[in-house]
Amino acid sequence: MATVKMGARDMKVVAKMADRTLSDPASDPITGADLGAGPGAGRTKNADFGGATSIQEAPAVAEAAVKRARKR
Repeated sequence: MATVKMGARDMKVVAKMADRTLSDPASDPITGADLGAGPGAGRTKNADFGGATSIQEAPAVAEAAVKRARKR
């Protein structure tokens, strides 16, 4: 295991940085995958099935979306 020797001042800076960058396990931010998911993408979050009520229904929802888009 690698180690680094630091003075007390540097240790305070590192401790503050660790606090600022600490992960929040309860956080559920929107990701790029969520933003890019279109109709029929399936479930990306607990309440989001990409317009379908289930992953099994997703292909039919996607086909319907494509047909609607082509009619425009």
